Amino acid sequence: MSHSRDTALVPTMYLVSSDGIEPPTYEESEAEFLARSLNTTPSPGRPLLTLVSLDDEDLRRFCYKYIEDDCCYGSRFIKDMILTQIWNDCAFLYTVESLTEKRETCLTHTPYNGRLEDGPEEEGSPPDRWLVHVNAPTIFVDNSTTREIPFSAYIKVCHRCNGQKQWSCSHCDARGKEKCQKCNGRGWYDDYACSKCAGTGKVTYVFHFSLKRSDEKIK
Repeated sequence: MSHSRDTALVPTMYLVSSDGIEPPTYEESEAEFLARSLNTTPSPGRPLLTLVSLDDEDLRRFCYKYIEDDCCYGSRFIKDMILTQIWNDCAFLYTVESLTEKRETCLTHTPYNGRLEDGPEEEGSPPDRWLVHVNAPTIFVDNSTTREIPFSAYIKVCHRCNGQKQWSCSHCDARGKEKCQKCNGRGWYDDYACSKCAGTGKVTYVFHFSLKRSDEKIK
């Protein structure tokens, strides 16, 4: 009686990802795998991540440190727990940082100096506030600035002295019939020119917009 044995060749299977990069072996570190898959070498200034092995003492110490800031957490379980298996992994903390810009318009006034250099009759209608050119500041730094909107200036009678070039005394209502400590009964405020119109009786109104940039971080 004879026995025969057939020998068959079993092919060896290798796992290869869709991009042609083989998975890491058990012997190589994650840094080596990243360098191989990206076809790069670790930079001296910013080396690739290398995992640091933690032992039983390290884990318990980190657990104690974690519960320090919370009075409701107990520490007995850290001392009594039995660590059956320890494996190392890595995690990445991403910070999403965005920069927002806000523009608001407001009406300001200055004393009229006898001429209007930047009114709508010079070059046309004023542009939208978002079309006004502003030099880009340092990004991700909170800041605010104020710019004049071109061709938005116009002339109007001073709202404080009503074009009289002087400010009537509010204590005696400009009657001068009683000695006013503010204007000494003269009816005008120390004969000083109106501080709003600088004695011209007119003020120049011009639109300005305030620009605010704020940095927001989300972790």
